[in-house]
Amino acid sequence: MFVSALWGLWHLPLLSFTSVGGFIVLALRVVLGHVVVGVFLSFGWRRSGNLGVPAIVHAFIDAVRNTFLVG
Repeated sequence: MFVSALWGLWHLPLLSFTSVGGFIVLALRVVLGHVVVGVFLSFGWRRSGNLGVPAIVHAFIDAVRNTFLVG
């Protein structure tokens, strides 16, 4: 969970926000989202023993996100 939270913080410079309060809310959402996804990806890796499984799931998550957010 800690590593997933760090990845969430790592992604913050890529996101935009409009105010300090907006930054705090955005940071909490990003960290929480990365922790939730990271836990599932970690379980997938541990159960399969193959790093390709969480990599493919991660690519799918990114593709779905980009389809709906980017347009």
